[in-house]
Parts: sequence; C-alpha cells; structure tokens
Amino acid sequence: MLTDRIIGRVGADILARRLADSRQSDGSMPDSAALFRLDKLAPNQIAAIVRAVLANHELAARVDLRIPESLVEGEGLPPEALTQQNAGAVRNAGTDKEALLTANGNEHNLADTLGHVTALGAKELRANEDSWVEATCHVSGLAPTAEDRLVFYAALKGLIGATDLSLVQLGDYCSYVSEGMRTHGYSIRDAIGWSLPKVGLPRDTSFFSNAKTYGNSAKPWKKQFEKLFTNRAPLLLRVKPNGQPLDPDEMRQRLEDHADSIADGVRVTLEAFVGAQVGDNSTSDELALLEWELDGVHHIFDKPKERLQGLADSTIRFFEHDCETEDVLDGAWRKHLEDLKVREKRSDWNEEDETFFELHRRYIEQKPPLHARWEKAIFGKPIECHDFLDGFAGVAHRLLAGLEDLKGERFLRFTVTKGRKDWRERFNYDVGSYFSSMYRGVKELMGSKVDWKVERMGSANLPDPLFQYEAFFAKEKEIRGAKCKPVTSLSRAALQIKFDVALIQKVKDSETVLVKTQLVWSYRPDSIGLSLVDDMRRLFDKGAVGCAEVPRRLVSKKGGVQSVSLLDTATMEATFSRDAGSLIPPPNKLRSQRAEIKRRIDELATEGRLSKEQRDELRAAWDVFEADYIAAMKDFIDTGLHGEAVMRQAESFGALLNALMAHARGDVCRAKLVSEVLSVGTVRVSGEQPSLIIPP
Repeated sequence: MLTDRIIGRVGADILARRLADSRQSDGSMPDSAALFRLDKLAPNQIAAIVRAVLANHELAARVDLRIPESLVEGEGLPPEALTQQNAGAVRNAGTDKEALLTANGNEHNLADTLGHVTALGAKELRANEDSWVEATCHVSGLAPTAEDRLVFYAALKGLIGATDLSLVQLGDYCSYVSEGMRTHGYSIRDAIGWSLPKVGLPRDTSFFSNAKTYGNSAKPWKKQFEKLFTNRAPLLLRVKPNGQPLDPDEMRQRLEDHADSIADGVRVTLEAFVGAQVGDNSTSDELALLEWELDGVHHIFDKPKERLQGLADSTIRFFEHDCETEDVLDGAWRKHLEDLKVREKRSDWNEEDETFFELHRRYIEQKPPLHARWEKAIFGKPIECHDFLDGFAGVAHRLLAGLEDLKGERFLRFTVTKGRKDWRERFNYDVGSYFSSMYRGVKELMGSKVDWKVERMGSANLPDPLFQYEAFFAKEKEIRGAKCKPVTSLSRAALQIKFDVALIQKVKDSETVLVKTQLVWSYRPDSIGLSLVDDMRRLFDKGAVGCAEVPRRLVSKKGGVQSVSLLDTATMEATFSRDAGSLIPPPNKLRSQRAEIKRRIDELATEGRLSKEQRDELRAAWDVFEADYIAAMKDFIDTGLHGEAVMRQAESFGALLNALMAHARGDVCRAKLVSEVLSVGTVRVSGEQPSLIIPP
C-alpha cells in the first residue's frame, strides 16, 4: 500500500537524521549507542518503517533492529529484526552498532524505563514536512520541479499547522497528491485541492490555483486550510460551523432552486446526502469527492444571497431616500448616474465619475457601505499598513513602477478628507499624537516631492491635525472650552487615516493626475505605542538618560505561561497608573543614569582600573553623547525624528562605544560601566526569562 510505504520512508528518513545529529561536532561517533523507539504506532506502520530501514543498506548497517514480535504479528518481518523481549528489556540489552531501534505500545509499566529512549511517534513524524515531500516523490516515482517541491512543502507545512492529522490521513493525502499529478496530469496546486477529501474536506481542485498567493510561504496555506477546516469540514458531518445541525429541508429547497445548474449524476449524490441520517459517513464520503464549485456542491449549504444593487442605482436611491440633505443631486448628475448604469457592468469608469465622487463625497459618507463601494471603484484595492513608512514606500512603488520618463515635474499628493469635526470628535487622541510624533519627519524630508492636503478643515487657521495633532487639539480646546475632550474610542474609524494618493505631473502651471490609489494606515489598538509621547516626556523631565523596567504578566488569559509580545499590551503588567502599554514608570520611580555613569567612571579610576587619561577620554565621550542624546530626545518630542540631533547622537554613541572598547576592557569595567551604558534607553522585562525592549 502506497500510504504505508510513504510513512515507512518518512520514519527511516527521520531516523537517519537523528543519527546524524547524535554525532559529535567533529563527526566522530558518540560514546554510547543512540536509543530510539517507534512510539505507539500501528503494526503496519512499524513494519513499513522497518522495511524502509532494511531497504537502506547504509542505514541498516548502523542500526540494530529489535522490534517486539507481539507488536507486529502477521506483518511478515524478517526474524533478525524481531525479538521476544519488550522495549524495556531491549533498552537495557545494549548493542555494538551505532544505534538501536525498538518499538513500544501502550504498556503501562514501561513509562519510566523508556523515558530516556528517543521517541519516534506520530508527533515526531508529522513535524518533518520535508521528509513527507521526499518520501512521496521517492515512493511514487514522482519527479516534480524544484519549485513544485517547495510549493508542496509549504502546503504540507500549512496543512499540518492548521489541524491534527493522523499518519494515515497524511499518508493518504500525500499519496493522492502524487496520483493527481501522475495519473490526472494536475499541477501541484490543483493536485493539492483535488486531494482534499483525504483530510476530511470537500474536493475543490482549483481552490489553490493562484500561484501568487500560494507559493513557497507556508503562511497563506495555513490561513486558508484553517478557514476550510472551520467552514467546510463541519458540513460533511451535517453541522454548521457554529455547531448547529443542518436543516435537511433547507438543503432540499436549495437543491431544487439550483436544479438547472447541477448535473443529474451530481444531483443523485446530493439527494442521498440530504436524505441520509446523521452519522452516515458513506454519503458524506461520496459528496466529498464531488467538486465544491464546478459540481455545485456549495449550493445546498450556502444561503441565497440578495442580489447586490448596482452602484449607480444604489447611489440614486441614497440621494432620493437616505441623504440627510435634500435636493443635493441635480438633474445633470442624475443623468450621469443613469449613464453609469450601463458602463459599470463593464467596469468602464471615467474622470467624470471621479469628479462626481469628489463633489458628493461628504454626502455619500453618511452611508459607509456605499462610500466603500465608491472608493473601491475610484481607487481600486487600497494599500493597508500599520507602519506608515512601509505603506508610503509601497504606495510610491505602485504609482511609479512601470511609468515612462515623462516630461515635466512629477510629485505625489497625499489627501486626507477627514473633516475638522472628525479629527476632533471621532479620532483617538493618543493615536493622533503617536502618528504625528512618529511620522511628521516624513513631511520635512520629502519636501516638494510630496504635497500634503488635509481637506474640509473650514476657514479657521488651525494647526495641521496630521503632523501637529496635539497642537491642533489644544487649539480646538481653546476655542470650544471644557466640552472638547480627548477621544479614547478604539473603533476602526477612530484608529484609521485614509489617504487618497495621486501621482501628479506638472508642466508649467498645468497639473495632470497620472494615476491614483488609496493608502489606509491603521493603529493596532493592543500594541505598545499609544503612550509613546507621554513616556518620552516623563523620561525627558527626569533627565532623558535612563533605563526602565516593566514586569511581564506571568499567566495568560487562558491560564498558560505568558510570553511577551510588543503587539499585545496584555502580556505585561501596568508600570504607570493602570496603563499596561506604558514603558516608563512615574518620575519618582525612574532612575536617571546621568550621574550614575559619571560616578562609575570616577569609581573605576579611583580603584586603579582606569588611568587618568582613560578616565578623561571616557568622561569626554560620555559628556558629548549625553548632550547629544538629550537634544535628540527634545527634538523627537518637539519636531520629530528628522532633526539633526537624532543622527548626531547616533554618531556620538558610536564614538562612546569605541572609547569603551579601547579603555574599559576588564571584566569589572564591562560589568560596572559598559553594561550600564548599553542599558541606556532600554526597557528590561522582569521575570525568569531575561528580555529587553528597545523602544524608539
């Protein structure tokens, strides 16, 4: 059986790797034999692995096979590979070969004895995806390209990471993938979809056909396999993804509604599935062999969706019935929308559509779903990011890539249509402060190459809410008084800034939009960073030069051991007030390192570990760095990361490190001085496992 042979080859391959790993670093043999046991495998699987080891003459010469005969009765293994003893007795018998391989079942009295024998069970076999790829190709005689091997490996890694499969399921699946390629001529991605019934999913041959999405990275594969096991696997068991049983009458009605699009042979199988009792696996197995999309299997499970009204019709209806301002849509623009009804079917959009959207955007925003449809029609799929620098580079590449060397000046225009009231009453204050502090340097650095526009701000002369949010809000508070309060909402709109980005060509006084798209920046509400500005101010007030400490949360919400993540504030305890996202404690608990480091330099000189010349040079290097570091922090708080002081402190820190390397060479100097200098600007995470956070 091909499945058993694949499992056997995998086991033998892993055994050979473990043997290689057990050798000394110089390649020499270890002092004693390596001990391995096939842990709680089925008799046919044990026999398959033994046959694969014997078939590999080099491996067989290095491994002493002693398989308890009681575990493999009737499997036809050669007598020299068998023993009458159990695994515990074999373990103590010893061998003159490089390794000994035995096997154990569920013997209760052997747990302690076998604790020091390396287990090769289902868990260990599943954990080596590359072995499954190699075994499948070798056993089935498949010769895929190097690229197809990488795709197969990524798919198996994603599949194994998404669900717990038995060795039989995994072996069957690999066997079917090879059959799909050898017998039916499928590509590797189509063969993976064709083989899904072997892991409890309905067949969908073309599901993974997109080579750009499903390539050599396991992450997209795992994500889609998780969705399949969540949404489709329960259906074969006649339950919905939420655990409720499927209604046979509903499935029967949907089958009737789609009778014209389902072939007669497929219809018979679907009717048998609908009419079968719960637990009838035969009809489920037959249904899984049908194509989910091509054969129309999905029709009996999917709710009938309401037909989405055309964009033009939806827009006309909105202005007639839902718009808060009456008589906004004049006759000319209504006629334009009537014409759009025909053009939108073939995705024929023009400049007048863009003009209509810009003129009526503030009204359309009253209905978010309609506004989102218009944005998609005008800008296409937006670029989404959490790091604005990453998004900026991505959007610039998208707009500039492939363009010819056109005449005239070209620049990017970033437009934000969030109105003054939105900035004030619907945008998170901490997020606005964070964005301004982190990214306002981009505006200065890009200069005339990027034009920044914040629209719908009214006629008042207000600070720029994009790059001077704190000043903007302070001015609004001055105008409106106590009723103007910072927003703390964590809704999507409160954490998001949308940029309409256009590449503009300017020839003399004429501007032409060459291409446009949309960039959506959003802040992760659970990540560390919202307290960045306040943390920096507290640190600056204490002297700027310091090292903080934050306790890790020992137990997670689910009761397990908690790991530290910068994307989850809940992994650390609060260090300032109740804010678990802050890294700097109150000033009375924060220790300034300025005087401490100078004291340590003098102390080492007094002890004779530094000469007077070395002391003077280290003090001079430290004084320069200290001044530059304080200036850099002030610049960061006041103007952003683009100031000269930021680069200057990096250079002076490098000079300080060079001075330490030259003069603070002893262990005592390193422990007392170098370690203290290296801790400047860091945050220690207290707990059993030493961790360090390097904040901006």
